[in-house]
Amino acid sequence: MQEQISNSEQSAFDASQLRVATEAELWTVLSRLLTFEEPADRSQQIRKAIRKHLDKKAPSIDALPITEQGKVFSAIFGGEKTACNGRQVHRPDGGLETASINALVNFALAFEDLGRFNRLTFDSWLKSEWHNEVVADVMLLPDADLSPAERLWLYNSTICVPDWSKLTETGPWSDTPQARFIAMFVNTARWTFLKEEKEARLEANITFADGGDSNKSQYAFDTVFFERGLTLWRKLIEENRPWLPGSFLPKIIVLAEGQTEALMMPTFAKLMNTSFDELAIQVEACGGAKQVVKRYLNLKELTTLPIVCILDADVNEFAEIIQDSLRSDDRMVTVTQGEIEDTFTTPVFHRLINLYLKENGCLEPIPYIELLNGDGDRNDTLDRLFRIRGLGNFDKIGFAEIVAGNLKKSDVPEDGKRIIGAIVETYNDGINLRFQ
Repeated sequence: MQEQISNSEQSAFDASQLRVATEAELWTVLSRLLTFEEPADRSQQIRKAIRKHLDKKAPSIDALPITEQGKVFSAIFGGEKTACNGRQVHRPDGGLETASINALVNFALAFEDLGRFNRLTFDSWLKSEWHNEVVADVMLLPDADLSPAERLWLYNSTICVPDWSKLTETGPWSDTPQARFIAMFVNTARWTFLKEEKEARLEANITFADGGDSNKSQYAFDTVFFERGLTLWRKLIEENRPWLPGSFLPKIIVLAEGQTEALMMPTFAKLMNTSFDELAIQVEACGGAKQVVKRYLNLKELTTLPIVCILDADVNEFAEIIQDSLRSDDRMVTVTQGEIEDTFTTPVFHRLINLYLKENGCLEPIPYIELLNGDGDRNDTLDRLFRIRGLGNFDKIGFAEIVAGNLKKSDVPEDGKRIIGAIVETYNDGINLRFQ
């Protein structure tokens, strides 16, 4: 259905220059907004998403003020119901109630960003041409000491609003835990929170801040609305944290060299009665020791979250760089020999490697003695044994996937226990999010 944007909300664009997002395109953007990502990168990706939906004759999105960019984004990804800081963007079917919920979801996620990134991160996000952007007094939350950049980040979250309510319907997001949580929040807000808000305001004779007829409004964009909405959001997060992925609103970042560590460590933790999801632990596979160093040195300047770095035994130079740069809440753990797959005892590794061969249709197991007679590390030995059997090189990631589904508690190597212990210790030391 063609969007109809009122003149008061129309900037340098009109509806004919915008292509409204499909469900798949909407989910691509929502998925991005649900990930842990630096504000500057997030904004860059939003502008990139906008450009894909603009007519070639449309003005440059980069030349617009940040709030105007947000309005264009909402017209593309906001479906038929959205809001611009409490003022309805007129759609054929209205939808002011859904607009308020969408804005509340976006605001809650933006506030979560404030807790995970330091003030300097938002100052770096703020471009010089945005300094004169007018921010509504609604962003003056009484318990939050916000910088101008942080206030603008929150304010823009009520303008640059996608259609989160779409996640209550069936779509490409249906099997995703994060989407199910957002759908739960939307439904709870719709059937309880908004109803209670409206009744409380009517009883207190408070004027609705929609800029229009209060009889038609289902919400009021003000400090009380957002503070109470955040209370509901935090309550639902706490109640549902165990089944949400650790990458959703993480509290600890674990940086590993490769995908094998990223696959095995959550399994080690589970066998040790620890859930990375419940503790909100995000594991990133960086692609080598050098990339772990690069990612850590960058991330430690941006995030307030503690970071745990996992390195192989043979990267002393990179380990020294990280060790010399660690913040007080961060940790580094190195395996004692080779790589993570080298830390399994030989009997355990023998069982797992033959299970991997069997799962891949190879009926010729590797004799135990051949693992003992290998020269060099296990990867070199396995590459040789696999090539002899016409299997090409050893697939570390494929092996890790098999391990993740077939490991027993007694199989967890000592280095694995030490790594999980360091992560749990980091969590038990306390996670100090800003504005908790």
